Amino acid sequence: MKWFLPQKIIRPYAPTSAVPRPRLVSRLVPNLDRKLTLLVAPAGYGKTLLSLELAGHAEHLDVWYELDEHDAHLDVFYTYLCEAVRARVPDLAARLPERPAGATPWELAGTLTATLFELGEP
Repeated sequence: MKWFLPQKIIRPYAPTSAVPRPRLVSRLVPNLDRKLTLLVAPAGYGKTLLSLELAGHAEHLDVWYELDEHDAHLDVFYTYLCEAVRARVPDLAARLPERPAGATPWELAGTLTATLFELGEP
């Protein structure tokens, strides 16, 4: 990959003036054990701040990955995803096998999941 932008996987900081959203958090926290939680709203509605607040309630590791149109390419997506996870699970880099050429998204997901399982990470 030609360019790597570290800010895409660095969790932003919530401003001290951020208003807590206890009602939304109380509705979402019981569902954090699901495989995927999507927060959908127009720009400026507080999705980022709510995500940061929810991360503080999660019982598992979380990673931050800010997607954009360039992440539609599998190599770009997989590289950023592995780097985001590696930032939280340092042993991942040494244990993750090299990406097989021509691997499907499902094969890559399986490789990453199996490696995290071997490391004892949820």
